[in-house]
Amino acid sequence: MSKIFLGLLLFRLFINTYLVQTFFSPDEYYQLIEVSYSIVFPEKPSTLTWEWVTSNTIRGYLHPIIFAIPLFVCKELLGESLLWKLVTPWTFFKMVEAFFQACTDYFTIQLGSVLLGQSIKTKTQKLNWVPMLLWHVVLDWFCFYCGVSPFSNSLETCLTTMALYMYYKFENATHHVDKYWKFLYLAGFAVVVRPTNLFIWIPFLLLRRPFSTKDVMMGIAPMVLLWLFISIALDTFMYGQFTFVMWNFIQFNVIQQMSHLYGVQPWHWYFTQGLPVILGFQVIPFLWACKSFKNFTRNLKFLFLILIYVITVYSVFAHKEFRFIFPIVPICIIYISIGTQNLKERSQSSFIWKVLVAMYVILNVIIMLYFSLVHQRGTMDVVRVLNDKIPNEKLTNVLFLMPCHHVPSYAMFASKQVTLRHLDCAPFAPHTLTRYSTWHHYVSNSTHYIDESELFYENPIGFLSSTKLFESFDFDFVVMYEELYDQLRERVNIGVRIN
Repeated sequence: MSKIFLGLLLFRLFINTYLVQTFFSPDEYYQLIEVSYSIVFPEKPSTLTWEWVTSNTIRGYLHPIIFAIPLFVCKELLGESLLWKLVTPWTFFKMVEAFFQACTDYFTIQLGSVLLGQSIKTKTQKLNWVPMLLWHVVLDWFCFYCGVSPFSNSLETCLTTMALYMYYKFENATHHVDKYWKFLYLAGFAVVVRPTNLFIWIPFLLLRRPFSTKDVMMGIAPMVLLWLFISIALDTFMYGQFTFVMWNFIQFNVIQQMSHLYGVQPWHWYFTQGLPVILGFQVIPFLWACKSFKNFTRNLKFLFLILIYVITVYSVFAHKEFRFIFPIVPICIIYISIGTQNLKERSQSSFIWKVLVAMYVILNVIIMLYFSLVHQRGTMDVVRVLNDKIPNEKLTNVLFLMPCHHVPSYAMFASKQVTLRHLDCAPFAPHTLTRYSTWHHYVSNSTHYIDESELFYENPIGFLSSTKLFESFDFDFVVMYEELYDQLRERVNIGVRIN
């Protein structure tokens, strides 16, 4: 199995990392890369979004620090100049995440082997499920597209998969909770990274096995206290004031339901769009496996119900994204493997089966390459263009007339001397949310706060006239979408086009 992990690691590091060249979500940059960069290079400018301001504190520093550590080590060993000559900041963070994705892949195979090896049989002998699981792990388009992007969801998925494997590996130790220490501490780690991960573990703690008072005192309580201490101590130190991020996060997103600020989807979105899109063509063997639910082992039935339960709970929240249910993808891959094996056994012709397999591979590769190389590529292309055009020794001013956080900030220009101006889009007025001063134009009333991004796109020419941006600042580059360029051509005679 060590050879499998090494192969997966090389695949994620040197193929997956370099093929993903497109923009997925701003959180990749503003909730991790920019924050980690600011930790390692505190003397340099960086942009921290409103979530990291001391009056809000709904983001924890544990995840960024995990990525800041290898960045700090490389900076100290190689020097900043050589480091950025060898690798771009974006590639560096993707390579760190590639290690975690390789761990996710490996433990998905391990978890599947444990669960499927218990009593799932084909005809007269037990199957070796490793090749089937490996096949689906490597060809999963969403793991390829999202897995190496340094989201907290990606690390959450890794920790959740590892914890599930440890749980089922030691499940027969029913009276010795000490055998579960790896499961408990990995689960606690995942909850600190993404507090909503707690919903995954509630059924395991309440339904799967009775815990004695001794179990709670010797196993569960120390784990809870340890992670609470790490979370509170680390965030209190980084924010400079007492901070309990997990409570703030749950209060903001769950209790107050403020996540709707970033979009609202119908309650059924995860069932009708989210999960089907993530699974892609693998939804066919997944649904086929569902037909065999009554033949599942007890553990497979329970895990399948956990999958449905998690999607249902997450459906309660108004704001939904594909990556929020990333932690259940490894679970889905196990059932996809069952469905694929069942379809293979029912196939009447080996030739037809080979044709179907070839089509499956081709279609999944096409989807991978499209989302990795084509879809929403312009945002990252403009970063590359600017890095090529901006001189190394000259201070350069860049204005981004773009929607909220559609372009990365200072970390992506680590080797340059730049001043970056973004349209402010903090949902609350009226304070600055970047570590370096910027311009703001606030319009608010008792019911709705209108940020700069909204004001600009409602009336681009009027916004530029009222703020007098070009009279107040001397910009070397102005970045906007092409459809706006024609409107502003007379006012903006410099720019980088995004098609």
